[in-house]
Amino acid sequence: MYSDDENLYNCTPPEVREDAEAAVGSLLPVKSAARYEKAYDAFLEWCKTKKIKNYTENCLLAYFKDISEHKKSIWSIYSMVKSCLSIKHNLDISKYPKLIAFLKRTTEHHNPKKSRILDEQQILKFISDAPDTTCILMKVVLIIGISGACRREELCKMLTHHLIPKDEIIIISVPETKTGVKREFVIVKAEWVKIIKNFLQIRLLVKTNTERLFLTFRGGKCINSPVGLNTIGKIPSEIAKYLNLPNPHEFTGHCFRRSSATLLANKGADFLAVKRHGG
Repeated sequence: MYSDDENLYNCTPPEVREDAEAAVGSLLPVKSAARYEKAYDAFLEWCKTKKIKNYTENCLLAYFKDISEHKKSIWSIYSMVKSCLSIKHNLDISKYPKLIAFLKRTTEHHNPKKSRILDEQQILKFISDAPDTTCILMKVVLIIGISGACRREELCKMLTHHLIPKDEIIIISVPETKTGVKREFVIVKAEWVKIIKNFLQIRLLVKTNTERLFLTFRGGKCINSPVGLNTIGKIPSEIAKYLNLPNPHEFTGHCFRRSSATLLANKGADFLAVKRHGG
């Protein structure tokens, strides 16, 4: 026996059906679609092993109880499975009250670890005291990361033409952001502008086919090897080690963005201003 949705589907002309399926296929976030599909496939595989065909509230409760014992990011998995079930099955599991209550209870004592932040004095101390001969790359990453509240992905993908030296300032654009909103910011502090210009001179001496701004810095020069995402993410920890801060491993790739937002808030900015600051 066919459901109303199936009857409507079968009555739809093939060409319209194809367009609709193509549109549905593009509803997941482009950058993380693979993660969504992986979470959804894991749920389907679990249902298959349990011989479950209907995704009822009891089914979802049993699934999340099962994975909650060895998964920390339970809300993230819920969000991905919810999106896929909504798109592929027109099923809204956010209307399952017992499931939501279970997830809340399961995670109520979970405190996600957040990166520690660098305060203004620590930032200024590293930039002024650390030698350019060994630390200029870290200085530039710090200056740009703090000034623009940049994510490590944004720093990693930054290209040389995204920096425009102009008179006594440097204009920086961040074209590829997590939210899809392009943003620009300006470096105006004279000492910081000088450091970035010095780094650009060193960077542009390298003969390379890549436009990536950050290349590996070794022996006082850049070499033809782009700095990877993990290396960018470890720079806050390296800065913390230089400053002899306790537990430097707690300064993660989120440090620059969190530090930037905190500095802005400390200067009296409201929540909306802080939110706009980081795109």
